[in-house]
Amino acid sequence: MNENERNFLISEFETSWQMILAFDKRRFLTIYSYTVLLILLTTVIFFSKSNTLTITLAIIGEVAGFTYVMILKRERDANERYRNKINALRKIFLANSENEGIQEYLSHSEYGIIVGGGQIVPFRFRDIFKFSKTLHAVYLLLFLEMIMFLVIALAMIRN
Repeated sequence: MNENERNFLISEFETSWQMILAFDKRRFLTIYSYTVLLILLTTVIFFSKSNTLTITLAIIGEVAGFTYVMILKRERDANERYRNKINALRKIFLANSENEGIQEYLSHSEYGIIVGGGQIVPFRFRDIFKFSKTLHAVYLLLFLEMIMFLVIALAMIRN
């Protein structure tokens, strides 16, 4: 590997990590913005005297929730692709190392170190109830917020 190739791969590695960090920041911004939206919609529904307005805002809240969940799913898929790219770059630099310490390090996949092709597992609705990853808890939070908002909106319609 010549110096230019090495510099290019190091740059790709650093860029991939920056993208993963950007996904994490956007994920929490998405959660906060959806929570603020629900608070605003709930406040308007609470003071609204019109059932039509309440129903309209309830639909807007649910559609926004579904949209946010789909955004998070797509960002999760992109996050997995960048992690696989990082792991492929690790393989290029570390897999052929004769250093026993590095080989020991690479043998511990439970630390999240995967050298080789990682498998992307599709995310399904039932996965939100599994807390194997942080994002599953985020999906569950959004799902519960959507249910809570719908219950509040329906309660206001009945009054």
